[in-house]
Amino acid sequence: MIQATFRSPTVQAELADTGTASSRTITGIAVPWNQVGVVADGRKVKFLPGSLDAAARPIVSLGHTGNAIGRVTANDSGDSGMRTTVKVSKVPDGDDALVLAADGVLGMFSVGAEPSDFHWDGDVMVVAAAEWQHLALLPLGAFNDAVVETVAASTPQGEIMPTETAPVVSTEAPPATVEAAGQPPALVPVSAARPAQPPLTLNRIANLIAQANRGEIDTAAVKATIQAALTNVTTTNVAGVVPPAYRAELTGIVDHGTPLLNIFTGATLPPAGMAIEYPQWTTKPTTGIQAAEKTQVVSTPVQIDLKSAPVITIAGANDLSLQSVERSSPSFLEAYLRAAAVDWGRQAEAYLLSIITPLATVVPPGGTYIENVKLLLQALDPATTPAGPLFLALSYDIAVSTVDVVATEGPAFWEGNINFGSMQPTVASDGLNVVVDWNLPPKTMMAGSTQAVTVHKSAGAPTDIRVVDVSLLGLDVGVYGYLAVAPEYPDALAVMTLL
Repeated sequence: MIQATFRSPTVQAELADTGTASSRTITGIAVPWNQVGVVADGRKVKFLPGSLDAAARPIVSLGHTGNAIGRVTANDSGDSGMRTTVKVSKVPDGDDALVLAADGVLGMFSVGAEPSDFHWDGDVMVVAAAEWQHLALLPLGAFNDAVVETVAASTPQGEIMPTETAPVVSTEAPPATVEAAGQPPALVPVSAARPAQPPLTLNRIANLIAQANRGEIDTAAVKATIQAALTNVTTTNVAGVVPPAYRAELTGIVDHGTPLLNIFTGATLPPAGMAIEYPQWTTKPTTGIQAAEKTQVVSTPVQIDLKSAPVITIAGANDLSLQSVERSSPSFLEAYLRAAAVDWGRQAEAYLLSIITPLATVVPPGGTYIENVKLLLQALDPATTPAGPLFLALSYDIAVSTVDVVATEGPAFWEGNINFGSMQPTVASDGLNVVVDWNLPPKTMMAGSTQAVTVHKSAGAPTDIRVVDVSLLGLDVGVYGYLAVAPEYPDALAVMTLL
């Protein structure tokens, strides 16, 4: 299900003491047609005209997870969008919703819908038909035209009962326009409760930043939401790269990279969801020679199970002063993003190893380096290892020990060589993919099929996000990326720890 939210300008309010209960209504555009927006899970979506049924009468809630406050009583599917009227129930949350909508605090509708007919236009889900399941009233959103236009509330004596602690809010103050129908403006009591703020997830931060960049919400509101969760960085913390100005370049940053992550089969994560599913053979099919025409062929049981792997988020962020960004030489921002990306790679490799190491066949070490390579390859069962390239991964200390390997005393096929011209050595070994990985624990060797694992990453991971906080001359910067590890052939891995 998708939950599409829409932003509203200042609302116009109609509050009348009419003595009828039918005036408790909120009217506005629930869904604008042909507008692209970002939904709650980060996807982009666009609703086509008529994609929602005007006959639908969904329940309305205060936020997507809040209590019900009423029901949709009328819809008009026009050229620009779905115009909706909500009948607000006589409950405390309904009283709150009427007053907050009249004050312009709750100025946005948000639809919850299950698409039944859609297609993708690039990275945008274009919805042609969907089941409209619920409607929410919210303070912020991603679209411009889903506006709460009018709020009407009648308050005959005794209709809305305030609680003992509830403050009384007058509707006389601007910007609301009051239509009193000959009566003085009514006082509408409202409880002190307010909709709970959603958690400060990475998706929410990214959506807030995107909305601020588009000018849809004030940067001060974004700052107030994000800044408390981030640790401040000023020129005092980064004095090493702010003065003196004559230092023209940054040295000493070592990019450890992600060699093991890169050697496995890679795939791009799907556009939505926090888990992936992948097939894993339990019982493989078999074949055989047919004895003669029209005789029974080999037929044995087969089974392929559907496994699931979580999509994890690796991220880090800081609130940088603009001076530390613009007055640093070399650029502190570039150094920050590089260093954060290095650590992102280290964390990603550590997560990969935490998944695959327990699955690998443990092989006792032998004597020499070449004997250990032989033992690891012998441990790979041809019946469970897919055809294709093999790899050998070495911790750095093992790679250094290969300096002592004498090529002329090795087997005839062995022409392996290691280039130690950098702190990330390159290795060649007669077609065997060999990587030296800083992230492997010391004295560790691992071998297996490059197809044993599929690593799903978000495109371009890790990605940086940033937004300027003009009021404090700051820059909120973060590096993040999503990762999922699918060990499709767990038996095609072997690991060895040297004594």
